Amino acid sequence: MLKNVVMFLKNKKQAVILAALLIVIAVLICVSLFGKGKRESETETEISEATAESCKYDWSRLTDKDGRYYYSDGEVRASLCIDVSEHQGDIDWKKVRDDGVKYAFIRVGYRGYMSGIINLDKKFDANMRGASTAGIKTGVYFFSQAINESEAKEEAEYTLKQAGKYAVELPIVFDMEYVTSGDRIDGLTKEEKTAVASAFCDAVLSGGYQALIYGNSAWLTGDIDVVKASEYGLWLALYTKENTFPYDFSIWQYASNGKVDGIDANVDMNLIFEDY
Repeated sequence: MLKNVVMFLKNKKQAVILAALLIVIAVLICVSLFGKGKRESETETEISEATAESCKYDWSRLTDKDGRYYYSDGEVRASLCIDVSEHQGDIDWKKVRDDGVKYAFIRVGYRGYMSGIINLDKKFDANMRGASTAGIKTGVYFFSQAINESEAKEEAEYTLKQAGKYAVELPIVFDMEYVTSGDRIDGLTKEEKTAVASAFCDAVLSGGYQALIYGNSAWLTGDIDVVKASEYGLWLALYTKENTFPYDFSIWQYASNGKVDGIDANVDMNLIFEDY
């Protein structure tokens, strides 16, 4: 009987040791898997953030003399550009050219923020003809209130049709902004707005033009996926003396209250960093 007790205690001790080993192994496996998952998640985040190219501009090279210009190696490395719509009224484009403007983005039209109806900008044709006659290179933009990819493609097709009547040398731009509480895009998610912007830009690319996405820093980093948007190109609106936007962009809108000869109203002022 004593022998049986000894064997029982021995087997029980082995069973406890085995159980303890199994628990340790299970804990190690869980820690390993958790750590691996965390590292993979961190890596994916780093890759995602790295996909959008970091801003390459040195803003100490910016000067306000006679307007804003960006210098590098003693030479101007950016071109002055304006963007206009019917809100600027009648424009004397020859005076605009003589005031140093080389490029202009002209609004094709817009979708009603409540009605959803596409409208042609009342001054689009006059502005395109006037800028062309003055020798100013043009691009166009559309103010979107599309709520799905189908409507975004409709807007792009409308824009392409209107742009096709003229020699458009600059990109075609997607411009989506909130207008008021309860407007058509008010309830869209970040993913939905990104899909709408992508659908518009993809249609523009298929039409043989370059595409850009316009927005301020909050819109480009919060309302849409900046990594996806960067695949097309960015037009940043930022009205501060120093750039705080961390990603690269092709055009910088630095003021909305600019003054240019030939335009009575305030006008948006931009610097173009690309050689279009």
